[in-house]
Amino acid sequence: MNNKVKLVLLASLMASGPAFAEDGEDKNPNAWKGAGEVGVSSTSGNTDTQSVNIALAGERSAELWTYLLDFSTQYKADDGKSTAEKYFVQAKADRKLGDRDYLFGLINYENDKFSGFNYQSNLIGGVGTRFLDDATMTLDGEAGLGVRFNEIDSGKSSNELILRLAGDYNWKISKTSAFQQTLSIEPGQDITIVRSYTALSANVADHLAMKASFEIKHSSDVPSGKDKTDTTTLLSLVYDF
Repeated sequence: MNNKVKLVLLASLMASGPAFAEDGEDKNPNAWKGAGEVGVSSTSGNTDTQSVNIALAGERSAELWTYLLDFSTQYKADDGKSTAEKYFVQAKADRKLGDRDYLFGLINYENDKFSGFNYQSNLIGGVGTRFLDDATMTLDGEAGLGVRFNEIDSGKSSNELILRLAGDYNWKISKTSAFQQTLSIEPGQDITIVRSYTALSANVADHLAMKASFEIKHSSDVPSGKDKTDTTTLLSLVYDF
C-alpha cells in the first residue's frame, strides 16, 4: 500500500467526524477535547544528548459516535548524531450499539527510522465492550480483524492478515491524579506485535499535569540486526484543552 493510499484512508477517517455531525448527532463545533504533551531533556559533558517527545490526542463524542485522533513523535540525538526518530499517527471511530457495546474502525501508520522498517500500517475493524464503567474506573476490551502493511528499509513490502485483541483501563485515583494501562496483541501471518502503555499523571495546575509513562513494543520478527523489543520511559508535561 503506497503512501498516497494510506494518506487518503487516514484523511477519510479523520474527516468522518464532521460528516456524521452534519447528520444531526452533534452540531457543537467545540465538541473536540484533547491534550498536548511534551517532554524535553538535554545533557552535556562527556556525552551531549538531546531528546524531544511530542504527543497530541483529540476526542469527540456524539450521540452514537466517538472519534479519536492520536499523533506522537520522538527524537533523540547523542553527540549530534540521531539515535532515535519515530512518528506515529492513528485515527479511530467507535459506533455505539448499546450502553456498553460498540463497533470500531481504525487506521494507523508508524515510521520508526531505526527499527529496520520504512513503515508499518494497520487497517482494522471489530467490536468492543465496556466491561467496567463507574465514577472512577473504566475498562474497555476489543477484538477485531484487519490487514498490516509492512515495508522494510530495502524497499521490500508485504501485507498480512492480523487479529487484534486490546484492552484499555483508566482509573481516576483522585481529583488530581489518574492512572492508565493499555495493552494490545496483534498476531499476524508473519509477525506478532505486542504493545503495552502504562502512565501515571498528577495535576500541577488547572489544565496542566505531569505524567510519567512507560511503553513497550515487542515484535516476534524484525529485520536482521534489530532488537525485537523497544522500551520508552518518559516524564512529560501535559496540557488539557
